[in-house]
Amino acid sequence: MVKRIGFVVLFLLGLLAAQAARAQEQTGKPFVVIVGIDKYQDKQIKPRKFAEADAKALHDLFTSKDHLGVEKDQIKLLLGSGADAQKATKKNIEEALHWLEKSSKKDDLVIFAFFGQGSPVGERACYFAVDSTYKNRAKDALASLDIEHIIEKVPSQRFVA
Repeated sequence: MVKRIGFVVLFLLGLLAAQAARAQEQTGKPFVVIVGIDKYQDKQIKPRKFAEADAKALHDLFTSKDHLGVEKDQIKLLLGSGADAQKATKKNIEEALHWLEKSSKKDDLVIFAFFGQGSPVGERACYFAVDSTYKNRAKDALASLDIEHIIEKVPSQRFVA
């Protein structure tokens, strides 16, 4: 079931990328941040099978010249493990989101994709970075409100998450 959902998500994002590529021909550049975390340092946070594989596949799709053709300096891949990408720590994810805010312009396509786990914190949600803990998630996870505040400052009129 999870594989089917992942396939459907990747298919829909592929369609989005194709549409975005057509729109990009007219105006703007794409800026992309993709986060994927399979396993967390805190064993209380359940692993998320295939999150990193899905993130890598989306990265390959977006950088492919047959699809969106995103240049290397316009895409950031953050993973929970491996040497393929930057480590998906809270600090690095926040820096990547601020990079979107500072780098993009009004007509640029901005894409943020997160494959990982989340949890409630009071009445809000948070998203776990690889270095987050379940017990201290209010302090060391990414609060949805913090993400929202950064995203609100992105100047692009074409944003997808």
